[in-house]
Parts: sequence; structure tokens; C-alpha cells
Amino acid sequence: MPNQANDLDRRNDRRLLTPLLLMAVIVVAGILIYTYAAHAFAISG
Repeated sequence: MPNQANDLDRRNDRRLLTPLLLMAVIVVAGILIYTYAAHAFAISG
């Protein structure tokens, strides 16, 4: 029985962590795109 509880905990952790990791990746990508665009704008302007 403890094995099933551990599996359930792992499944719940994965279900919680996946959207958080996805959001973190999106935020980091947004920051990189923003800084790249600002840098390109500063060079061209």
C-alpha cells in the first residue's frame, strides 16, 4: 500500500510541476525576446 501512495504523490507532483515549468519556460522566452528586441531597436535607432 505505501507503494501506491508514493506513486500517487509522484503523479500529483508531476501534475503540479508541469504547468509551473511550462510557465517558467514561457516567461524566460518572453524575457529573452524582449531583451533581444530592445537591443535590436537600440542598434537600429
